[in-house]
Amino acid sequence: MSKENWPEVIHSLRRIAAKKNINQVDLMFKTGLSQPTISRMFDLEFCPTLKTVEKVAEALNCELKIVERHDPQFFIDNEAAI
Repeated sequence: MSKENWPEVIHSLRRIAAKKNINQVDLMFKTGLSQPTISRMFDLEFCPTLKTVEKVAEALNCELKIVERHDPQFFIDNEAAI
């Protein structure tokens, strides 16, 4: 996970957990991670590994997707060519 976008991913997981009324203790039991680790991750105190993020996503019944980034400059250049 890049250092630029990991906070956004963690905020999304935290928001989904809150929406589903799943607390950190629930996540602890579902993921095998310690509650302090989950707390520190949600407080953005460290950049978790992809494996850790996958565990939390799975516990929240979510999936991670990899999508191609779109370079805004690419679209500007192509629109100018049309």
